Amino acid sequence: MGGVHDLTHDWRGHENTGKLELVPNPCTTKPCLPGVAFAVVVDDRVPYFLTRDGRLQMQNAVDLPSPGERVVAVGHVRDQKDVNGNGFKSLEFTSLTRAESS
Repeated sequence: MGGVHDLTHDWRGHENTGKLELVPNPCTTKPCLPGVAFAVVVDDRVPYFLTRDGRLQMQNAVDLPSPGERVVAVGHVRDQKDVNGNGFKSLEFTSLTRAESS
């Protein structure tokens, strides 16, 4: 696993919103179990996989906004590697709210 950033990535700053999407999940087990997980995708198209207690939020999570909605997310960002050594970013979120329409 990669190191944990020392800072909290607060998306209420410069890039304050992202799009909630279901994207192919990273391989975290052998054999790899394909599926999709919730991620917040920001302007640079990097998915930040949403986690709670270190677990990916899979497509059956019922208390999240709908995929495709713009959201504001606050939490701790981690750089991690899957079982094949591929990097991905996770966001252990403390707040996830729908972005207000402008």
